Amino acid sequence: MHFVSIDHVYCSRHILENVQRHLTDGGIDVKTRQQIVNLVNRCSDVSCDSSSASDNAVDQLMESVRLQAPEHVDYFTRHVIPKLQHNITVKYNVLIHNVKQKIADILQESYRN
Repeated sequence: MHFVSIDHVYCSRHILENVQRHLTDGGIDVKTRQQIVNLVNRCSDVSCDSSSASDNAVDQLMESVRLQAPEHVDYFTRHVIPKLQHNITVKYNVLIHNVKQKIADILQESYRN
């Protein structure tokens, strides 16, 4: 059995805590802050079987930041979005590896029979 080499995955809880702290320190009101944090959480929870779902979640997050906290767009663009997208890519790569491994196992079993 081969194990996929797993890249570092950023902790979703730490991403959320950092966003919460950054927005609090930046003077963003509680309601807006919670809406943005919920969107960050949605990006973290998005399924890796649909790239359009992950793209939509990230787009919605950035649209919300642009409209409700435009002074924080740079922070999200430079620090938050790359981590979220990296995590989605790692999840996707693990999924692809697992599918390939299952196919190889099925083919190997069929050759034995």
